[in-house]
Amino acid sequence: MALGERSHDRWLWIELIGFDNESPDLGVGDLLARTGFAPQAVSLLFFTPDFVHTHAGMADEHVLPPDQCAYCARPLGRERKRQAWTNWQLKRLVEALHARGVAVYCSFFNLFSSTVDGQFHQSPWCAAHPEMWETRRNGDRAAMLCPLKRMADGIEYEAFFVPQLVQVMDDYGFDGYHGADGYSSTRLPLNEIDYSDDMVDQWRRASGVELPDSLRGPCEKDPARCEERAAWIWANQRESWLEFWAERFAGFWSLVTSALHAKGKRVVLNSGWTRDPFQAAYRYGADYQRLARAGVDGFVVETVSAGVSIGAEGILTDPRYDYQAMLLLMKGYTPDVPLMCLNGTQDTCEQWDVLRHAPTASEREILSLSSLFLRRADGSLTRCSSGPVVCLSDGIAAHEWQWLSDRWELGFAYRPTRTIGPTLVWSDAAHQAQLADYIATRRWTVHKTVYELMAANAPIRTIARAEDLSGVTGPLLVVNPHLWPADELVRVRNYTGGPVMAIGGRTGALPAEAIVAEDGPDSMALVCWVLGGAASPPAAVGDGPGNVGWPTAPDPVTFLEELPYRAVSAQFVQACARLIVQLSEAVEVVGRADVTRAWAVDLGEIQRLFITNDSHYYAAAEVDLHRPIESVAVATCFPGMPVMPNGSRITVRVPPRGIVALDVR
Repeated sequence: MALGERSHDRWLWIELIGFDNESPDLGVGDLLARTGFAPQAVSLLFFTPDFVHTHAGMADEHVLPPDQCAYCARPLGRERKRQAWTNWQLKRLVEALHARGVAVYCSFFNLFSSTVDGQFHQSPWCAAHPEMWETRRNGDRAAMLCPLKRMADGIEYEAFFVPQLVQVMDDYGFDGYHGADGYSSTRLPLNEIDYSDDMVDQWRRASGVELPDSLRGPCEKDPARCEERAAWIWANQRESWLEFWAERFAGFWSLVTSALHAKGKRVVLNSGWTRDPFQAAYRYGADYQRLARAGVDGFVVETVSAGVSIGAEGILTDPRYDYQAMLLLMKGYTPDVPLMCLNGTQDTCEQWDVLRHAPTASEREILSLSSLFLRRADGSLTRCSSGPVVCLSDGIAAHEWQWLSDRWELGFAYRPTRTIGPTLVWSDAAHQAQLADYIATRRWTVHKTVYELMAANAPIRTIARAEDLSGVTGPLLVVNPHLWPADELVRVRNYTGGPVMAIGGRTGALPAEAIVAEDGPDSMALVCWVLGGAASPPAAVGDGPGNVGWPTAPDPVTFLEELPYRAVSAQFVQACARLIVQLSEAVEVVGRADVTRAWAVDLGEIQRLFITNDSHYYAAAEVDLHRPIESVAVATCFPGMPVMPNGSRITVRVPPRGIVALDVR
């Protein structure tokens, strides 16, 4: 299949160690022979921002530092040892990739510490500017750059960085800039950083907020006062603090995109640490819609649940529903911006390998993420993901590339006529209202509600914006209607294309007689309404365990930890999930529902049925399609035996942490 005929984009994220400066074409031909395809783009990872900071032109040839030739200056990969690249060789590499039709982006983190041949090393420019490091609540500086700060001479960092970046892009011939972790958002969350005198002063000037007399003036060198100042801001001015960071990042990227677009170059950003639109802004200062308005051309979405689920981050958690819901909501919030999903394969430096240690989890992730859709006003379905960004792309053998390509094609090639399940409705206005509501109540956000429902087997695979309901048919799902503006709720109440299910805080804007389940009598309890549909409601679920009292857990420091929420009973979530299946006439898991999940899409004459397994063991899933089944064809490689239907039901063996796709007639 020719490059332009593929059903999806393919990008590679790779370091210089993935190429060979001793080869005539610098290893480009060898890499593409293994991949079996030419990607739309390659993002070269140079690790440290000193790649830009210390760039001094191309008049003379010089050797690049080791930490720019490999992530953290790692000494070797699967194919070769780290090589000493020169700036001239790098320019030739870009030209060699261009000759094969591949666009080339440059990327780096806000990190600059590494170990070079056994010796601790810090990139020189970053090491010489500690005033630019992220500053914690107590005034301690963390060795990671904050691109929104001012340098010691008072000049804003972007005034130095943007011209340097433009020069780098021009000199090497890069097609674009891939803003990675620490530049696309903060690295540590905003409850923890950056409480330096500089950033607090910037916030105070931008917001007009005055600090208490005891906290005015420099605090950084006094840990107790610095901690007290941070605590006061987070407790009393949190909305103002978060607004400042979102605007500051948007302003920074507006300068970058304006400068690079003027040169015909593009800008893509990593998403904010795997987080949905609410948490990305609340925790890391990344407001995706503002960034899109600032000119960002696309997002590389950190949908890396397969790696996280096997402990790649050192914490035992499995956030696959979390990350699927995150991608779905990102598309609802930024419907016209390409979202490319990080396909975590392996990382020698970080010491994890999904491709070889958990291939079933990788397959499940690929097919799950490619099965999320946006419904537009004209009724058409657009995938939330435009394709994978392979992370990282060195050290992968030809047969492994073929394995990945086969699964991408299976996931992206089909074009459904409809998805079978509810359409989640996105409201920008409700999203903006969610911050104050969460701070005041700790009620579940849209993201939290959706991924908990997904985990309870609700087939939520499609999203539409509130203004695009003219193109939607079938059941709707509205989350947190108590935050919706009146005109949008009227649009939902007037919807005639199917039943409407709403879950959220109590509101008089929806009829009390439509309440079919509630998680207790408390004013903060979640309630479920059904409008315009015949449901068989459960009995009132009863008192939710966390609707009285206040969650005392602090805001988390790592992206892997969940925000503190009021507890909601599992019985309420399960009741809502059952109602969604019933109202949607969706696939129902009737055997091994403890560990298997299922959803389907309509391809015309057949339905493609996906069944996943959460456990570490084979599971014999039994699903009911509620329609007579004529035949079943296996779309995935497993199982290898025919699957025989029994009336409207199918029983199939699903691999550990894996997925099976079946075409059902």
